[in-house]
Amino acid sequence: MKDLSPQQQRVYDEIAAFQQENGYTPTMRVLGEKMGISLWTVAVHINKLIEKERARRTSPRHIELT
Repeated sequence: MKDLSPQQQRVYDEIAAFQQENGYTPTMRVLGEKMGISLWTVAVHINKLIEKERARRTSPRHIELT
């Protein structure tokens, strides 16, 4: 697997923590608000996680961490 940038790792960690606490992945809006970044930035990082095979889309609105 490819290494993640510090910001990508932070997004990954935030998703994992939210998922462990709530049982489902956060919306991009929730993730952006929690991290203080825009929806566009969240989308870019999520797409990079998918590209680097650290996540995959299970539906248009859901991702699964790998």
